[in-house]
Amino acid sequence: MRNDFREKIQVLSDKANDLRRKLDDPYRHETHRLFMLSQLKQVSIALLKIRITPAAYGSCEKCEELIEEARLAIIPEAQFCVDCAEEQEKLQRKTAPELTDLAKDCETFSPEDPHENIVARFKAAEV
Repeated sequence: MRNDFREKIQVLSDKANDLRRKLDDPYRHETHRLFMLSQLKQVSIALLKIRITPAAYGSCEKCEELIEEARLAIIPEAQFCVDCAEEQEKLQRKTAPELTDLAKDCETFSPEDPHENIVARFKAAEV
């Protein structure tokens, strides 16, 4: 069990270091940097959980049930089980439709397009 936590800590630490390295890239698109900062925050929270209260790691923050091991293997920083994550995403879509519009803008973004309005809309939509 202890070795399992060491492995999780290593995986999460590697992911955090990778995100930090990517954030240092000055050519990274600002919207992508904001997304990576959000990911880094989730990874940091998962690392704190494992280090401070290992029993809390792997429990859904909403329903408190255990998150499936397969989900944690793919997304070690997962905070919600699949069902609660889907509910959370539906709620976010209802409360922040402008983020859905932002995602559409990002899908069609090309480096030649001005992106200041996209970044401004993303920052305005942050909760």
